[in-house]
Amino acid sequence: YVTLMRTSYWVTITTDANVPVADYATTAGALLKCFHDTFGAAPTLRTLTGTQPGTLTACHTECHIAQVDALPASPIVARGLVDFTSDRKGDVKLDKNRLTTMVRNGLPFAVKVQKQIVKEKFEEEAA
Repeated sequence: YVTLMRTSYWVTITTDANVPVADYATTAGALLKCFHDTFGAAPTLRTLTGTQPGTLTACHTECHIAQVDALPASPIVARGLVDFTSDRKGDVKLDKNRLTTMVRNGLPFAVKVQKQIVKEKFEEEAA
């Protein structure tokens, strides 16, 4: 049996500027695409985590996007839970500087990027 370890992070991306309600769909769509592009490809994940090919066995992301206040304009916040499953012991590290650079390069507007590790340990055995 192989013991798999899960490391989870909250990743929050907040627009620097207030976004008018009329522009919500476009901005939210760009944030969602950014989450997908950042956490949806193995080479990108290896860059962000510094892991070798085959070390990460899974990455699952759930993202919630909402405007802080509806009217007339306010920042939009994308908050995602990112779960990494790995066959190595210890936490999978998520490089904040690389994450911030990738996110900012992938969006046409300025954002603040935050990450916070979730302190809940999870182990499972895989056959």
